[in-house]
Amino acid sequence: MPKLEDHDLLVSDLTSKQGEWDKEKVKNILWLVDAKEVLNVPLSFEDCDDIPIWHFEENEECSVKSGYKVIMDRQHFQTGPQYSSLEIFCGIAFDLHKKIPKSDFETWCTLSWMIWGDRNGVIHGQRARNPSCILEDTELWFSKYKKMTLTLVAPTCTISLDPKWDWSAPLGHGDLPTGSRL
Repeated sequence: MPKLEDHDLLVSDLTSKQGEWDKEKVKNILWLVDAKEVLNVPLSFEDCDDIPIWHFEENEECSVKSGYKVIMDRQHFQTGPQYSSLEIFCGIAFDLHKKIPKSDFETWCTLSWMIWGDRNGVIHGQRARNPSCILEDTELWFSKYKKMTLTLVAPTCTISLDPKWDWSAPLGHGDLPTGSRL
């Protein structure tokens, strides 16, 4: 059984004069599964000193933690950043609200909310509902929403202050813009 710790090797000890891996030497020193992985590592084209260092850390020492970080960084580079479902959803919603009419966007938001609610029900042990039922509920909720927004009127309120109080709004904050709702 090969044991790597019995060897104090550099990459140059495992390569041929042509700058390629010496496959037989690698297979004789490492376990077959490890040898296959090593032989898949591309060799550098740069002419640099072959010294035992781990250039991914300032102290040049290899650790499981730094190896894991290198792997994750490379995966991030190869596949792009990984976003949470919420971040993806919010990104879609933000883009969509700029591209479709407001009423369509409101319908989409209501439908998304209903699908999300059904999904949470399934996660917590309820049966999934038929999509047509979800759509009906969406239409019902959205029609209630429309009625509510049409009937909303800004409340009127009167404030009576004791005349002995000498209070006024801070400069520039005394008037509400026309059409403001409280």
